[in-house]
Amino acid sequence: MNKLKVNNQNSKLASNLLPDLYDYSEGALIDAVPRNTFEAYRSDAHCINEFFELVANESVINIDEVQKKFYLITEGISQEMLVAYIAYVADKKPVISQKGEVLRYGMSYASITHRVAFISHIHKENNIPSPYTSNIKKFLKAVKKRMGRDGKHIHANQAKKINVFDLKEGVDDVIKSAKIKLRYLQINKLNVHKADIRRNKIKLTALRDRTLLLLGFTGMFRRAELAALKYEQLEFGSNQLFIHMTDQDSKTSYDYKKHIPAAENTLYCPIAALRQYLKVTGITDGYLFYRIRNKGLDKSGKHLSDKTVARLIKTHIGTDKSGHSLRIGMAVAMYEAGIPIQVIMNNGGWKTEAMLWRYIKQYNIAKHNKSVL
Repeated sequence: MNKLKVNNQNSKLASNLLPDLYDYSEGALIDAVPRNTFEAYRSDAHCINEFFELVANESVINIDEVQKKFYLITEGISQEMLVAYIAYVADKKPVISQKGEVLRYGMSYASITHRVAFISHIHKENNIPSPYTSNIKKFLKAVKKRMGRDGKHIHANQAKKINVFDLKEGVDDVIKSAKIKLRYLQINKLNVHKADIRRNKIKLTALRDRTLLLLGFTGMFRRAELAALKYEQLEFGSNQLFIHMTDQDSKTSYDYKKHIPAAENTLYCPIAALRQYLKVTGITDGYLFYRIRNKGLDKSGKHLSDKTVARLIKTHIGTDKSGHSLRIGMAVAMYEAGIPIQVIMNNGGWKTEAMLWRYIKQYNIAKHNKSVL
């Protein structure tokens, strides 16, 4: 970014302010990059550098961790080198274990197009002509057809949805596995048994996991957002809960607010579960979810990891489900209940309808497409 120039007619005060304004604008640009977006870009950069180090013994992208920026070390990537890179990653074969199981698939077509989009983006950011032209688009179409013929991974894996029945069964399994008596979960009974639950690792873990499942589903959280949720984001209302999301708490680049209504059955009510969890743990600030050890919450480290959330879902709901299944499940459930698309988008933090329709479409077609035979 070029610093603003001040002509002779500008006041001395304005001249003195400009450096501060410039520093502020630079900082604002850095803060505007969502954490997850930067992580995805960094992964793209490492993959691209890996290829160029292999074929040319040099990296082409420099990563500035502080400024959250990427710089082209060379004068740009030519179309020929971009074609070579696409062919290289498209030809990656699955990694097979000794037992014949697929440990890791080769790069999917969706991931390839993501890398190409990043290459185009970084050229534009560095004011260098992008190698992504109509010829590259044609080449990508040809690659997609060939990958399909070869039986390779064309589309990114779509997480399977969790429906309301699955969710309730998962919550029941959490409570049953911890041998918690249902009367403990009544608000008026909780004070009596609060100390007992707080000292019991299994019961406290169950209270946390029940809250994670219910809150994750009704709030359409990504697993990383759910794991890093803070008390300061919560706004309790009358039979409802608002959760404030910023670009630093979420993958999105703008602020929005999630709305979670109360459920009639307190056993499956996300607000009741959260209130009970907060009451037992005594959390009044900072992160909500931590690892739990024999002595209770372990606040010595960071918050709960997103991988723990994914494992929780697989353990109590199904091994075919993933960390994103909660988000997809609630989006589909709201759509099937007749909730307007814009409301679903606002609650889920989607800026456009494209991704939301991708979730809904696969289940909507299966539900309404009937055989004419």
